[in-house]
Amino acid sequence: MCAATVAATRKGENVVLSALADELGSISVILEWAIRAEYPLDADVSVLLLGDDGKVRSNDDLIFYNQPSGAGGAVRLRGKTRTPEGPSVAYSDIVDVDMDDVPDSVERVLLAASLDGAEGSIQELDYLRLRMLRGSDAVELLSFTVAAAHRETAFVLGEIYRRAGQWKFRAVGQGYDTGLGTLVTEYGVEVDTEDEASDGGVAEGGEPGAGRTDPAPVDPPVVEPREIAGVSGPVDSGAAAARETRAGGRRAHTVTTRKRLPARRLSASKGRRALEAGSEDRWQPARLFPVAGIGGLRSRNGARPPRCLP
Repeated sequence: MCAATVAATRKGENVVLSALADELGSISVILEWAIRAEYPLDADVSVLLLGDDGKVRSNDDLIFYNQPSGAGGAVRLRGKTRTPEGPSVAYSDIVDVDMDDVPDSVERVLLAASLDGAEGSIQELDYLRLRMLRGSDAVELLSFTVAAAHRETAFVLGEIYRRAGQWKFRAVGQGYDTGLGTLVTEYGVEVDTEDEASDGGVAEGGEPGAGRTDPAPVDPPVVEPREIAGVSGPVDSGAAAARETRAGGRRAHTVTTRKRLPARRLSASKGRRALEAGSEDRWQPARLFPVAGIGGLRSRNGARPPRCLP
């Protein structure tokens, strides 16, 4: 087993993960950023599992705050931490990936981040970076820092993909200025139409990728843009139509990019007081009647008195 080697990658670079560490097994991808304490900006990590056509197999292949695991538990969001860092607040959001359990039909694992909260953009963050750790001993394997961000509100930092039987990592560094909805729509996720309208995403009849801020392709000798899908040349329209037909039968629901807030928990004392208060409203005192009164009432209403047997 070779010792892990930290690789500081730049945009467009590819790294063979097996060259960094043998027996990779599982990895943890940590998204890190910091923001001045007075700014109400927050970010969230998202993962997209893509097939050989560069699209999700179904909406279940989007792993994010509303859907924190996928691929049968092979990809999981661990959760976010918050730490004071001088005048700023540092955050980290962690994704655990069991590489051996990723389905064979998944060719790419896309790692993205998106802003949540008040209006703002990624350029207001102190920094935004990705670090990859080996799962067995938390040894750092590589890192990628976004060097220049502008008005983006969502960002694809990198992707893990299969190539010639090996897992590789590519530093992507592509931003979108219309939020998470536009980013995931471009990769085949069906987003709730209300979310698309509110997030400035692709509306009905719109063009995919309209909100992308870096549409220009990267130099092929560096990035090898076609190597991930494992195909050469353009994809024919018949194959694309077949994929759409298959996708239509698989996606039974849309996803919402609006963050679902967790239900509030009552403490034991508050819950007991609420139950007691509710009990007082529901229970009423019973009306009791004397036996004699009941008999008299029946007689007055014309009921026949019981006959005594000899």
